Amino acid sequence: MSIKILIFSIIKGGDCIKDNLVNRIGSSLKDLRKHQKISQKKLAENICAQSYISMIEKGEISPAAHILYSISVKLGVDISYFFDAYDNNMYANMTEFVFQVRNATERNNFEEVKSLLISQRENPYYKTDKMNNFFKYHFALCNYYLNNDKEEAIKGLQETLTKSSQNSEAFLQEDFNALLSIAVIYTQEKEWREASFYYSQVENLFKKRPRLTEPRQGIRFYYNYCRYLYSVEKYSEVSTNANKGIRLCVELKTYYLHGELYYYKGLSCFKKKHEQDGIEALNNAKLIFTLSNQQNHIKLVEQILFKHI
Repeated sequence: MSIKILIFSIIKGGDCIKDNLVNRIGSSLKDLRKHQKISQKKLAENICAQSYISMIEKGEISPAAHILYSISVKLGVDISYFFDAYDNNMYANMTEFVFQVRNATERNNFEEVKSLLISQRENPYYKTDKMNNFFKYHFALCNYYLNNDKEEAIKGLQETLTKSSQNSEAFLQEDFNALLSIAVIYTQEKEWREASFYYSQVENLFKKRPRLTEPRQGIRFYYNYCRYLYSVEKYSEVSTNANKGIRLCVELKTYYLHGELYYYKGLSCFKKKHEQDGIEALNNAKLIFTLSNQQNHIKLVEQILFKHI
């Protein structure tokens, strides 16, 4: 079932679907809480008022998404635990939408990103803090890459950064994305001081949470950091960080930015007059680009190798 058809059927079902969902969430929460022998008061600590938990369990209110997420974390279950097969279908479609947007972003197809965002912007089931940040983050990228509006893009990205009181893993991941995107924009604008500041922020966050739920975030950091370091002629640091990124690619068994990391390692080796190391790195880059069928990248590497062989 397509996203549009599913959303239409949910909205058309109206209050009946919503009431059934609220009752199921309340019933599932009560059963799980009692099974784990946790009182309402204990469960509510640092999340919400005890009375709020009571109203959820009685089916009197629909819990806010961020509260339900915090409850699921405390009880040690995935948030999808509280939904039956029908609602998991809705959740799966939301996941598919997020995947499509991120996939288009990785391909730098911001026209597609914008189109996807606009198509779901008014979807009432996406009105959560996390999804609001998701939309704001990607609209900010569109502002820069489609409208060439650096100021509005950075403003939008900064608005997605969490407050100091929010320290959940999910929010830290979004901070990582926003800070890295700001650093990339400043790099492309050749505003090196600002870029350096934001890369240091990203690096600190990465050290704080090295095992992010989205592992490729680390690869993106090392790749973009290498691009910045190469631009400011810190060639030894390029090699160091490229090697870290390459190790992460190997660990994750992915070609994602793997060849690009070898490419910048090779360029930095040539700058340091380490010809053989540079040739080896570029040959590795060429191999990975061949395996991942990136023809334009292969031609670029071959042109550089021709000058050094």
